[in-house]
Amino acid sequence: MDSGKPQLQELRGRVALVTGAGRNIGRAIALALADAGAAVVLNARQSASEINAVHSEIEAKKQQSLPILADISDEAAVGRMVAAALERSSRSSASTAGAGAKSPA
Repeated sequence: MDSGKPQLQELRGRVALVTGAGRNIGRAIALALADAGAAVVLNARQSASEINAVHSEIEAKKQQSLPILADISDEAAVGRMVAAALERSSRSSASTAGAGAKSPA
């Protein structure tokens, strides 16, 4: 979405990991972080098509993103996701924004 305002790049050089990034608030957070200059790791538990669509939107804006399927209730899967994010970044720090996690019934 082009608001006509100049893009702020205050997060350039940072990596943001967004869970639930395929839809709703997670998608909005991922797009806003990309607009602010962050490279965004897009996480979803199952919906590859949704995070791939967000990935395409971000890359169309000439920003970087990395879609990764991982269940955030699985500690080993989270470790692999974070390792993949850090592998793609020249920086060793990451900011996180969580969305889409559900507690078991």
